[in-house]
Amino acid sequence: MKNYFKQLLAKDLEKILSIKQAEIYKFLEYPKDETMADLALPCFASAKANGVKPQDCANAVVEVFKSKNFTASAVGGFVNFKINPAAFDTFLQSVLDDKNLTIQKEKKKTIIMDAGGANVAKELHMGHLRSPIIGEALKRLYRVFGHKVISDVHLGDWGLQMGLTILQIEIEKKSLKNIKEEEITLDFLNEVYPKASAKAKVDEAFRKKAEDYTVRIQKKQEPYYEAYRIIHRASLKDIRKNYDNLFVEFELWLGESDAEAYTDYIIDYLIKKGVTKEENGTLIVEVKKEGEHILKPKTNPTDKDEYLNPMPPLILKKANEGVLYATTDLATIYQRIKDYKPDEMIYVVDERQRMHFEQVFRTADKAGLFPRDKMLHVGFGTINGTDGKPFKTRGGNTVKLNLVVEEAIEKAEARLKENDVGVALERDPQAMRELAHKIAISAIKFGDLSNTVKKDYVLDFDKFLSFEGKTGPYLLYTVARINSILEKAVGVAPKSDPKFQIEIATHEVAMQVVKLIDSFYLSLKENTLSHICQQAFNLAKAFSGFYAATNILKEKDEKKKQGYIQLCRLTKKCLEFTLDTLAMPTVQKM
Repeated sequence: MKNYFKQLLAKDLEKILSIKQAEIYKFLEYPKDETMADLALPCFASAKANGVKPQDCANAVVEVFKSKNFTASAVGGFVNFKINPAAFDTFLQSVLDDKNLTIQKEKKKTIIMDAGGANVAKELHMGHLRSPIIGEALKRLYRVFGHKVISDVHLGDWGLQMGLTILQIEIEKKSLKNIKEEEITLDFLNEVYPKASAKAKVDEAFRKKAEDYTVRIQKKQEPYYEAYRIIHRASLKDIRKNYDNLFVEFELWLGESDAEAYTDYIIDYLIKKGVTKEENGTLIVEVKKEGEHILKPKTNPTDKDEYLNPMPPLILKKANEGVLYATTDLATIYQRIKDYKPDEMIYVVDERQRMHFEQVFRTADKAGLFPRDKMLHVGFGTINGTDGKPFKTRGGNTVKLNLVVEEAIEKAEARLKENDVGVALERDPQAMRELAHKIAISAIKFGDLSNTVKKDYVLDFDKFLSFEGKTGPYLLYTVARINSILEKAVGVAPKSDPKFQIEIATHEVAMQVVKLIDSFYLSLKENTLSHICQQAFNLAKAFSGFYAATNILKEKDEKKKQGYIQLCRLTKKCLEFTLDTLAMPTVQKM
């Protein structure tokens, strides 16, 4: 039980109902019509069990209900409850005083959060946007609940793309010995890898040679391994810059290559556990379950559902001795167990990788390496353009991530120039860009996180960057508006114990604070940030309504004025706490 008022109400109702407090708590709900009540108890099931009308049952509860915290009324088979101002004041003050908004911490767990998924030798593109955004917010959400979360970027730096890239460089430079590190720029790699990838699709000999080079890199043979290290250094610099621009941080900058030291061990471990078998020189692990049907991963979101029966085996090692992503993922699991002793592992990766992770998780569980129920794949949907199709350039190419962010910043600057703050900043281009950058990232992140994780969504900058409606900039603007109020209120001497003045004008704001705190629990349970985003918007909207209807600083009643200012402080704290959890930067003015 987490909701403060539901707990209070369940305790009061337990005294008059022959039902345990925990059971009553489950029945309590928020009414669809918020003007009717703050909480409601449906009486339909109880009435049916006792052979009476729901309205009569509700009336009977109201007749005997007594509480200093709530008033009750019966309406159409529901008992509606209004929270009394004194109870509201006590709760809201506790939220204002508590660094964690009264959100209860759980028993501490160590969690590895695998998010990022950038590939070395490839420039970050649109497909790399969701993993770090969702991963960073989930990491912070788990930390709100007291857990130790270690995020790992988990670079894709040990696969076929390395062999393809190095083979193409060898062709263009005539020899790998001719490579000069200053020449291996990101622009150069952006030309080399696509060329090699395209050639591998039509030239089987080229592909096989690239596979051979990949094995040589994995065995650290020279000069292939040194060429790999040069490419790695050049790529990592750009990857870090992209994540910094998104205000995303990783505790670990490890990749598949870091697990390479454990691949032989994990293969031997699985063999000794008796979970492997050899087929035509390939080492596999059967992970199918009898009679199950597995949904085939989709190449495109619009594809029809297809099922595989049974699930294909996990390929541990190919006949040419090359290891695959599954092998390095299992080696990475062992590495994480050895170095960090996690209680759980969470993978924030494209939903289309679901089958791969299910194979890996089942193998780890089957071999006794790590329990299946302690590994979670948070699969996310695709980002589409306004045409409803996966976001692409006009030429059909994948859009570069840095260009997406840059476009958002430019549009944010244009929006800023429409108001007084933006006009004032035109003389300071650096300050203008910094503010536009924060607004742009808030727009991108809120636009993403406000959807359920698995859902595809449309990237619409005009919509996301609006200063009105359900957007990130709207939340920033609400905080900036409160900052302005509090700056002007500096000369207003506060009372020793100001009350929040819960009345018609402030009641909705107070209820949205209650619901915002609830949304943290629900988002944690479902591993999606959409509930928090919705409630943050609801709170900002409720405050805007209060602000429009109330002249806060010119209120003549001193007690009311102090209560209004106190409510401003509370709203600001709740919104800033929420924005920080979502890894969205706040601004002082906007």
